[in-house]
Amino acid sequence: MTRMEKLQHILEPIGRKLGKQRHLSAISSGIMMVAPITLISAFINIIANPPVTQELIDSGGGWILLKPWFWFATTFYNQIMLPYNMTIGFFGLIAVFGISYRLSESYKMDSPASASLIAIIMFLITASPVHTIGKDLVMNVSNLGSSGLFGAMIVGLFSVEITRFVINKKITINLPDSVPPLVQDSFIAIIPALLNLIIWYSLSLICQNYANCLLPELITNILTPLFNIALNPVTVILIVTFGNLLWLFGIHGTSVVYSILMPVLMQNMSANAENYINGGKNALVLYPSSLLLWMGIGATGCTLALTVLMTKSKAPQLKALGRLSLIPNWCGVNEPVLFGVPIVLNPILGIPFIIVPIVIGGLAYGLMAIGVLDIGHNVMWTMLPLGMQNFLMTQNWVNSVAEYLFMLLAMIIYYPFFKTYEKQLLEEANQNVEA
Repeated sequence: MTRMEKLQHILEPIGRKLGKQRHLSAISSGIMMVAPITLISAFINIIANPPVTQELIDSGGGWILLKPWFWFATTFYNQIMLPYNMTIGFFGLIAVFGISYRLSESYKMDSPASASLIAIIMFLITASPVHTIGKDLVMNVSNLGSSGLFGAMIVGLFSVEITRFVINKKITINLPDSVPPLVQDSFIAIIPALLNLIIWYSLSLICQNYANCLLPELITNILTPLFNIALNPVTVILIVTFGNLLWLFGIHGTSVVYSILMPVLMQNMSANAENYINGGKNALVLYPSSLLLWMGIGATGCTLALTVLMTKSKAPQLKALGRLSLIPNWCGVNEPVLFGVPIVLNPILGIPFIIVPIVIGGLAYGLMAIGVLDIGHNVMWTMLPLGMQNFLMTQNWVNSVAEYLFMLLAMIIYYPFFKTYEKQLLEEANQNVEA
């Protein structure tokens, strides 16, 4: 057994088990299910916060061109930010729906929507109980956004488990077969909803009376220090490298990595957006979200650099695949390269596939730490051309330019391995012709 086969024998079962773990998958896919709203929020954030100040405009020069944008943003700031506040401001609440729906769907429950609705109500009870002030009902929404995301995950997962337990034990109200299915489903949900209410409302009252905080706040207070200790830059690089190793054996390493990092990633990205809007630029969290982006410029393994090299390859198959894959890879889709070259199970190209993200991640971290590159303060999204995503995250063109400079570095590292593999393919082609 070769070393490659031994490594595959060790990593493959670990990767497959993590990738198929039901609750991690529900968190990752559930948040990604509602993530498109973050792209809308990113654009709104850019419109509301132009990269210019009144002092720069008064100084004249090219800055004067941005005066209409600056006037519009400052004059109508509250109106512009309303959609942002109604999306990122309620991201925790929206995440409950996605997580609970995906988990109930994975269990093949008859009505995932009912389970999700129960989870949403339980989260509202624990995260934002209504209080009476005079004749007015007042709801505190501070825990419904990114700050309540950990609580949203816990409530979303366990609420579905409670609902599933009740239904599996057939502790439900059963109606005659003549009753329409929609009516039956609503009655089946009554007892699961009641048991959820008893459990979550009791926990909420206990937290309020003995911990002097709401349940999502308590969960966040417990989990945040643990995540901050575990997810330092070195750990993030190791997790991403583990995901890239899984890719070499045909396992979707990105889904595994996102299952592990997604909760903290979204929490930190949303917190950075809020800090930036409130003027706290120095309070931005540097990892894992910003570092994760740099380690994947040009998609997993920074393969855009390899794709560009392939477009000029002497090997016909590499040249054709490179030209076909260039635009998709530029927008972050590199499966054609991973499986077409292939990089999967390729010991030659597997080396730079692992090394390049580590080198670029380390350099990017150092440059962010000393202030040369900006830390992301908008919510991350995918399927965007190289440089565009980073600009949406930072509103700094320097970051976008840096992505292309890092890609050139990646090309330099990939080049000798690419030429070695290209030579191997050409030799094999010549042997086939001679035969």
